[in-house]
Amino acid sequence: MFALVGYLAAARYSRPDWAASPLSTGELVSMSECMTDVVSAHPWDPFFTEPPAAPADHHVLAVGVPADGLPALREDLEDLLPPLLAEPCPVPDWPVLGYELIGADYGRWHTWTCLGGLVADVGAATGVRPGPWGLIPDEHDARRAADWLTEAIPGEHEVYLWVPALLLSPTPPVPSAPR
Repeated sequence: MFALVGYLAAARYSRPDWAASPLSTGELVSMSECMTDVVSAHPWDPFFTEPPAAPADHHVLAVGVPADGLPALREDLEDLLPPLLAEPCPVPDWPVLGYELIGADYGRWHTWTCLGGLVADVGAATGVRPGPWGLIPDEHDARRAADWLTEAIPGEHEVYLWVPALLLSPTPPVPSAPR
């Protein structure tokens, strides 16, 4: 079961030259401000409590986290807890895009795809690799990869707790071209 963190309006993007090379060169999806433009609901908080109106080059995402991991996530986020995590509610019944490994660093969400070689490290250690849109297609694989990152590389880029974020969208993008 996943708890809703909130809604985002995020731009789709193509893999920058500096980003993880195991990623597709097609269109990617991320909820992380370090990889794409995210419209903020409030200063220091990108999450809306209702689906926002998205600019033309953005799409709406619902973001969920494993409900069984909420106590650890609340402790990790301290004062930066998104409002919807204070009172967990279910994710909407939207099409699932996949899972993104994310972690918080001083109020900003990072993704495994932006941090120097983590995608390759996770792949070598666990066999988990990103699929369409740069997301992990399977929940079990995403949880295993997040656990490995948390245990094997504690504090990498100031992220101490990695979680598999479930990303959903009412209008999924067309799948990226195969690599």
